[in-house]
Amino acid sequence: QNMSPRTLFLIAKPNCCSDFGSNEFIVANHAHLRLIQIYANNFENVTHFEVEAVSSLVKLSIGDQSFSADYPTLGFTENDPSFSILNCSSLQSITIGRNSFVGFMQFNIGTLPSLHIGENNMESSNFLYAFLKLIGSRKCMHQA
Repeated sequence: QNMSPRTLFLIAKPNCCSDFGSNEFIVANHAHLRLIQIYANNFENVTHFEVEAVSSLVKLSIGDQSFSADYPTLGFTENDPSFSILNCSSLQSITIGRNSFVGFMQFNIGTLPSLHIGENNMESSNFLYAFLKLIGSRKCMHQA
């Protein structure tokens, strides 16, 4: 969907986007966007998640059981489910709820100040099969 370049907040309420008509969730080059908040049980069919060059984005929050593409087959291909956050210089935190992005095989994060995945004393099951590569992150915290 097209979004106004002056949008400040992108919020998806629980269970509202399960039948999203695309397998891609891409937010790029939105200079004023400050918050992406996706509540639980959304975007079940999305296999490509990308947030790039959103310079004012401060917080990204994904609820439980969102972006829950089918579990992958063994082996890695270009078309595997992917998650990328790149060049979001104001981003202070990413919070990802339990059982989100479970089947995603590619996980790329570059140039952000901090990262928080999971909840205190709980197994997150996020990115169950993915390798994690952080580039240029000053602070990283994982709670499982």
